[in-house]
Amino acid sequence: MDIFYTILRELAEPPSLDACRPLEYPGDVAALEQWRVVPTQNGPYLIEGLLNRRGICSVVFAVYGRALARIAERWVVLGRPLDGTLSEYDDADVIRKAAQWIVAMDAKEEAERIDWGDDPEAVPEDEV
Repeated sequence: MDIFYTILRELAEPPSLDACRPLEYPGDVAALEQWRVVPTQNGPYLIEGLLNRRGICSVVFAVYGRALARIAERWVVLGRPLDGTLSEYDDADVIRKAAQWIVAMDAKEEAERIDWGDDPEAVPEDEV
């Protein structure tokens, strides 16, 4: 029971996106025994949960009927709410914020690629 309270303490504050670690689980679908959806200030919603008695945190792209969710790594089947009550969120807002985050990350990666000279559409200087 001590590990349960330790995980709950760790999940009390929404972690930053940098603090999320990948969900390591074999197979295509994982079952989250307990879960909750947590908003972030300027990014996508996160899903926190317990998988095989281990705390996980991931970006959530969509939640379907509070029974199934698509997270960054895979599909997950949702068990009981983590704190005993269902999280308050709008399904459409989860999808919208995830889409905005993906677009922003793509733009950031494109800008970094251009800064490093990896622009595939750039004309080499010796051909100018």
